Amino acid sequence: MKVKSPCKKICKLVKRKNNGEEFCVGCGRTREEIKLWTRETDEWRQKVIDRLRVS
Repeated sequence: MKVKSPCKKICKLVKRKNNGEEFCVGCGRTREEIKLWTRETDEWRQKVIDRLRVS
């Protein structure tokens, strides 16, 4: 089963105050997660989705 992207088409990267890591205000993914999304496995994608749900 293909895991769908959480992208909400509100793409704006901002830095977290606590560690300076960039994340998207629309979907919550980090810059690195966005970059890797199409190349990673569904298992990896699901872990990202699960992390976003708890955040």
